[in-house]
Amino acid sequence: MAIAFLKHTPIGKKTQAQPGTAAAHIRYISRSGATVQVFAQRMPSNYWAAQRFMDDREASIRANGRVCDKLTLALPREMTQEQGVELVRAFADRLSTRYDEKEGRWLRAPYYFTLQGWDERHPHCHFVFVDADTESGRRVFGTSELRSTERIKELWQDTTNLELARHGIEGTIAFPDADACVQLQTAPEAEEVQGPPPEVDMEPANDDAPAIRRIEDALWYTRELSTLNNIVAEREKARETVARYRDEAARLMQETSSLHVTAMAQEQALEVARERLATFTRSNGQLRGFEIAPTVMGVKLFEWQSPTRQKAIQARQMESRAELYHQETATKLAHTEAMKEHALSNMEFEAAAARQRDEEIAIERSINIYGMDETLSKAQETLAGEKARTLHELGQDGQARILILDALAADDITYGDARELAVELHDQWLINYVDQAQEQQKDMGLEI
Repeated sequence: MAIAFLKHTPIGKKTQAQPGTAAAHIRYISRSGATVQVFAQRMPSNYWAAQRFMDDREASIRANGRVCDKLTLALPREMTQEQGVELVRAFADRLSTRYDEKEGRWLRAPYYFTLQGWDERHPHCHFVFVDADTESGRRVFGTSELRSTERIKELWQDTTNLELARHGIEGTIAFPDADACVQLQTAPEAEEVQGPPPEVDMEPANDDAPAIRRIEDALWYTRELSTLNNIVAEREKARETVARYRDEAARLMQETSSLHVTAMAQEQALEVARERLATFTRSNGQLRGFEIAPTVMGVKLFEWQSPTRQKAIQARQMESRAELYHQETATKLAHTEAMKEHALSNMEFEAAAARQRDEEIAIERSINIYGMDETLSKAQETLAGEKARTLHELGQDGQARILILDALAADDITYGDARELAVELHDQWLINYVDQAQEQQKDMGLEI
């Protein structure tokens, strides 16, 4: 049956445990291993952009302003995931919009939510609400006012019951009194007119958090850092590939151009040599000048050439050498052109160009999704720090092994999860234990 549960927690710039709590909450509720749906309105839904939005929001408001409000909502088990999304969006639309008669227009505020636990027996929604109109910065619902939680509770109760009835699902939810809804009481922040929210995980440490939460956090930061490191490595590999393609193309262009220049120079030299030889050649093809070479019984006694004949012979030799060089260059150029035509016919150049475009697109896509290099470096530093923190919290007092084994016995984590944590904690005993348990499970034909 549907459960009436709503938890409301404000995040104030002055009252938060540490700066960046709102962005950290976005990271936490968007964990890839737990989240089945992400939706945002009037703010980014992208993982990194949503965090930057909250950081910019925090930086832009007054010292005693409210950054956002966190809501945890229990969703009716009778609903499908699609119906659950419809329910939360209907609630969000009513929460985040208000008609202002003075301004004569609708005020609209940003929100972000994720759905989790749908494959389990406790589907729920993590909801983040920024109570500031996107144009004027004025409050839309008034979440910092007294009894705001009761008003939110009534809105959720009304919306849920309407959606249950619309889908033909029997049952309703009801909050019997104010105690049914949990609210952290804080002094209301001063009324302020804020500028429009900017266009653009770590849940705060809790010593009372269940052990499985600490294990989930350690796993999430470990995997998220590994994913980000892989993205950085792939981006560098893509850039190296693009540079290699460009260098190869430049080399081929330079070689072809050099061959053409050489061929043209040698063709000109050959033409000059031919013209010079023509001046020393008679109309019958014989060289000008004369030579004397008497012989006795077939043996040449001596050889004498006139100056004209000597120049004619030199001209013929120069023409022969020029012809030889020209033919060699022409042959090499023809061979290069033939290779080029062959490559083009086999679409090798097209494939190289396509791969280059794909790599360039991959780099741009990576930048669009994960940010510029500086953002990635900052994210790596943050995740590395959070990974170290969560692993330290998990392993404090030497309880990490016990917590992991308890979670494994309760089927809260898999053998793969347990081994991954054991490796990060450098617990060789736990690694050996998990490996042996996996082998036993395989031998028994059980799924692990």
